[in-house]
This record gives sequence, C-alpha cells and structure tokens, in this order.
Amino acid sequence: MRYHGRPPLTRLAQAEMTKPDISFGRYVAARKGEASARARQGAVYAYAGDRGVRATIEKVPPVMLAVQAGARFWQTAGRTQLLASAVRVSDRQFPQIQRLVEHCADVLQIPVPGVYVAPGLGSLTARTLGAADDAVVVVDGSLIDRLSDTELLSVIGQQCGHIHNGHAVYLSALHFLQTTGGLVVRWAARPAVLALLGWARRAVITCDRASLLCTRDLEATTAALVKLTAAPGPRVAALKLFAATTFYRSGLGQEDAAGPPALSMDDCDAQVARLLAAVT
Repeated sequence: MRYHGRPPLTRLAQAEMTKPDISFGRYVAARKGEASARARQGAVYAYAGDRGVRATIEKVPPVMLAVQAGARFWQTAGRTQLLASAVRVSDRQFPQIQRLVEHCADVLQIPVPGVYVAPGLGSLTARTLGAADDAVVVVDGSLIDRLSDTELLSVIGQQCGHIHNGHAVYLSALHFLQTTGGLVVRWAARPAVLALLGWARRAVITCDRASLLCTRDLEATTAALVKLTAAPGPRVAALKLFAATTFYRSGLGQEDAAGPPALSMDDCDAQVARLLAAVT
C-alpha cells in the first residue's frame, strides 16, 4: 500500500485547499451548541428520508435498546478491537490524508475527527463508528492506491457527513448487531437490524451530498461511488439531482447558469424518494 510518498495533490493543490463557497453562514451553523441540534435533526443538506426514518425508529424501544447496547459495546470493547491493527492519520502518518480530513472538517464545520487506516475492512472500505462525542473514521488502506486524491477526498467527505449528521451511534449499533450483538440482545436484534438497514440506505444519500460539498467535483464523486459501491445507480442518480439544486448551485455561484432550472431541495428529495422506492 502506498502509505507514504504520494505525489502532491493536483487539483486540490492548485486550489490551495480553499473553502468552497457554499454559503454555510446561511446553511450550516458553526456556533457552539448547534452541533447537538445538527446531530438530532441533520444538516440542512440532509436527505429528508434520512431524517424521517431516523425520527421513526427513535420511537421504537427495541431499536433504541439495540442502539444503547451498540454504544456500550463500542466504549467497552469495540473501539479497541476495530483499531487494534490501525494507524492513526496525522501530520506524520499519512499527511496527505490528514489534509483531506482537515479540508472536509473545515467545509462541514465539524471538529477534525480521528481517522485511522486499517487493513481488511471487507466489503465496507470505510466506516464511521462511535458516539456523537468520540466518532472515528476507519479507512481501508487499499483505497490509498485504488483512488485518486479527489476520489479519496470524496470517501472521507462522506464519512465526515456521517459525523456531521449524528449518524455514528446508529452505524455503531448496526455494526454491533451484525457481528456480536445478536448474542446479547437476540430478541431485539432482527427487527433492529431491519430498521437500521432501512435507515442506512437513506443515510448514505445524505452523506453522498456531504461528499460532493467537500469535493465540488461531481465527476470524481460519482467515480468513487462506482468504484466502491455494489449497486451505485440510484446513488449516482440521487447525487446528480442534488448537484442540480439551488442549494448546491448557489454555493458555486451558478444560480443563473444556463441549462435546466435548478431544483428546490424539496423537489430533489421527492425525486430521490421515487428513485429509492423503485429499487426497494
């Protein structure tokens, strides 16, 4: 794996890792105390289906029992197990990746998360686990050679989107239930897994949007999805709809660009819901 000595960032270096003008003064609050509100409600770019399904499952006691069990597992054993063979990204270890992490954190206005490079994550080449106050991102080391810098930025941006939207504890619960959790809360495991999987299919739509906000490169972001996702079609289509919204275009100064009129976020979400319904 190409852990050191990566070539300089090309497109990102040319832009000097500047902040994308997404007008986050209006859209993404950065003031103290509002991070907890984002965790409850999701960021303003979040897919409505993500927020809606999560609000529903939070009212189901067996699912929330599983979420609590997953949080306890992460705190007592899960973190140590997952990170045992991982290397933490820093200015000395994987400095190029550290720059990408810092860029995404700056764009989304979140604290810079801990990111680890680990071998052999299986079908999930990156994941976010933990709780709202200690979420970490784990990236499979193979991605360093497989992806361009902008594609890798896309992956990191997606995981930072999970943190930005308060997803980590639910992803931890799902990981827990799909590994050892069934032995601990067997009576609740199956319905909880089904509920969380239904939510997770919608949560990735939100985080694909976060990824695009970080890269400002639709081609590279969709390329990463195609390379790393088993069935990328609906997610690519959903991301293209988001790229056509007034929200996204306004951040790039393209409100009056030639072509089809921009979509409202409500119209975008309605079309995305139809896309997802067609494949579930």
